[in-house]
Amino acid sequence: MLEIKLNKDRFKFSSAHFTIFDENSAERLHGHNYYVSCSLFFTQDLKNGIVAPFADLKTDLENTCASLDERVLIPMRSKFLEISETNHEIEVKFGRKRYVFPSEDVKMLDMENLTSECLAIYIGKELVQLWKYLKPNELRVRISETTGQSVEWVYDGF
Repeated sequence: MLEIKLNKDRFKFSSAHFTIFDENSAERLHGHNYYVSCSLFFTQDLKNGIVAPFADLKTDLENTCASLDERVLIPMRSKFLEISETNHEIEVKFGRKRYVFPSEDVKMLDMENLTSECLAIYIGKELVQLWKYLKPNELRVRISETTGQSVEWVYDGF
């Protein structure tokens, strides 16, 4: 088994969010500097001594992080949020709170809540689509929202 590990300082993004606990309780809007690392596991034969192109893997991971960088992340499947878009603005309502953001500053994500767990799955699924042609045995994606606190998502359905 071969493991290719990507864990560079540049695999990061800075975003604002709030996590919803229930219909009456959520964190305040705040931000994190998220760091992403991943590992791909292979049992395939090497072709010319290479199992996967490092340069392509790094570019894909950087681009995935860049798509989330300097954005307000909104979970579009939350049953507790009311979301609307008008005049190039995104309006988000949670209970008595109302947030209005410029559309270009928002990234709507197909998830029910904005947690590290959901982000690890989201990023992992993006990478699965990009890397399925490599036919790895397994992909592990780890996201850290602060030092010493991380979530790892494991996918072995290639």
